[in-house]
Amino acid sequence: MTTPRYEKIDASPTKAFFVTMLTRDISLTDTILDLLDNCVDGANRVTRAADSEKPYEGRYAQITFKAGEFMIHDNCGGIPWSLRDYVWRMGRPTNAPEGPERAIGAYGIGMKRALFKLGRHSFITTQNGVDKYEVEITPKWLDRDDGTETWNLQPKASGTGMTEDGTTILVRELRDDAKRAFGLDRQSFETDLTERIAEHYARIIEKGFRVEVNGNPVVGRPVKLLFTNILKPYLYRGAVDGVSVYLAVGLTRPPPTQQELDDEQKMPRFSRREAGWTVICNDRVLVYSDKTELTGWGTGVVPRYHNQFIAIAGLVEFTGAPEMLPMTTTKRGVETTPLFLRVRDRMMEGTKLFTAFTYHWKGRENEVRNLMKDAQPLALPEIKRKAAELRFTKVKLHGGEGSQAIPELPRPAARPTDMRAIHFVKPAAQVETVSRYLFNRADEQPSTVGEECFDRMYGEAKR
Repeated sequence: MTTPRYEKIDASPTKAFFVTMLTRDISLTDTILDLLDNCVDGANRVTRAADSEKPYEGRYAQITFKAGEFMIHDNCGGIPWSLRDYVWRMGRPTNAPEGPERAIGAYGIGMKRALFKLGRHSFITTQNGVDKYEVEITPKWLDRDDGTETWNLQPKASGTGMTEDGTTILVRELRDDAKRAFGLDRQSFETDLTERIAEHYARIIEKGFRVEVNGNPVVGRPVKLLFTNILKPYLYRGAVDGVSVYLAVGLTRPPPTQQELDDEQKMPRFSRREAGWTVICNDRVLVYSDKTELTGWGTGVVPRYHNQFIAIAGLVEFTGAPEMLPMTTTKRGVETTPLFLRVRDRMMEGTKLFTAFTYHWKGRENEVRNLMKDAQPLALPEIKRKAAELRFTKVKLHGGEGSQAIPELPRPAARPTDMRAIHFVKPAAQVETVSRYLFNRADEQPSTVGEECFDRMYGEAKR
């Protein structure tokens, strides 16, 4: 009896399966942000003054797209030839060299996933010092599944040099969703992409990085908190599990009056975008203005988010090795690691402080406005500078240590027991007419209009 001969089994994934699974759960906008992350990581590799206020000054990424193609070009140092076996692999090898200290990418899939999501024909041209080369990913390469050479790419020397070291990625033969987004839906997609970049790269843009979308510069939208001698944010700073942490929570505007809350139910006027918690890892915003249990809302003694808290915002900044940071593989969300949960306790303490402040001043919002009339909205760098004037006390935290500055928020004086509240609703046009009559302007606060009407009538009644 002869023994059967068992041949080696090919268990490698087919490209079609790999590409489909890799791209199915990521949006088109997020794939472009992946490419932008690579630009920033490149800038970090060549940036020497990482501790300066503008470490990215002079670095840029230009994004352009139309119905037939997508392109992103940067001057962020290019892809060193020495990193070829790590940059082009599908995933990050265990022996891959460490990336820049403040890197965003950690998993080695961002660029490849973005190329596969966008289209079937990609051209990557890069220059890093004397290294000037091109890599082409063709439809034929994507469809090939016939042997050991299946995944290999053949670079070639670039025929033209760039004025600065950097990378240009051009994608053609777009997939249907990209073709539609860059064609028929171009205007709305461009608006959405610009808003996402303005939010998620606010810190990086603050630090000097320039991003353009179809020739238009993106203006960052950082969270800003009011800071006065009377009203300061809650601050925490420290190191937990080898990661630097800095958080601040406070008010972005005066708390809304009851009249404003009633009006908001009928026709939203106030932006909810700034309210809630923003989480930053290595300058990159993972979640912007979160109002869920993820950041402590509705957890323990912290109430669920409500429009009454529309003035409360916080931001927490993690800085460290990418693999230590609490971010998901997509970099679009927070992973609730033990590190994050310990820091969230401090976030909740700060949130609770300002929800209580809102409750204490409910019905007396006009008095709060007087307290805040000289308040200046400050972004995180300015808050850190102001923090040098504050008194911090040490706080023990499992896995690290830190210190916090707890503001002494003003409390309203007790109301006389014989006071009564008056609350009523009138058509907006009528309120504007009375406002114009009383104050020579149509946009006075409805509560102020009501109080002035009462005071005048009370004066008449006393005669």
